[in-house]
Amino acid sequence: MAARAHPVPEDELAYCADVYSQRLSGLRRFGVEALTGDADLRLCRVRVTEHSVLIGGSDPTYGRGVDSRSAVTL
Repeated sequence: MAARAHPVPEDELAYCADVYSQRLSGLRRFGVEALTGDADLRLCRVRVTEHSVLIGGSDPTYGRGVDSRSAVTL
């Protein structure tokens, strides 16, 4: 995959940090203060721009003799 990452806007940060923390139950929760200012961490949103699959060269249907990649339409 290829993707572009952008920081979560400040007005959405509290909500996104809460959602992120809920999905990783049992791990440290991050509040806005841990993700802004002089803090070392940032929360980013990623948008995939390109996706491909690896096709083995010996694949009976799509193989070409050598491993290759095929783009997947998103």
